[in-house]
Amino acid sequence: MSDSAIRATLEKFWQARVAGDTEAMKALLAPGATYEMVGADAFADPALVGPHDMRAAADRLVDAFVFHSRETRAVLVEGARAAVVNRFEVSTRHGAPVATEACDIWEFDSEGRITSMKQFVDTDLVRRMLAGET
Repeated sequence: MSDSAIRATLEKFWQARVAGDTEAMKALLAPGATYEMVGADAFADPALVGPHDMRAAADRLVDAFVFHSRETRAVLVEGARAAVVNRFEVSTRHGAPVATEACDIWEFDSEGRITSMKQFVDTDLVRRMLAGET
């Protein structure tokens, strides 16, 4: 899988995520793809933050968080893996938008489908968002 193909898949994924289009997101996933919001299991339901099936996570995360904007800050692709830093404006369904950054580690299969996403976020911010403190 080429660097440009991985970048294109990531762009499609994030366009679908910002649009809240879970079906388009799921179309990019390999069977058994996993998701984990690293460190968030200390305060959030594992069904929301993983590690677990990324298809189920897509529905729950789209229900919980609204992405208002996204700007890619950095992308590093090496073989079938990518590290991406994005800047977001995000809110819960009933909260005010906040600006934050995240680093995502992605893995892909030989057909270019996503097999894994580990997301490193400001877990204290996520905790406060889920608790309605922002």
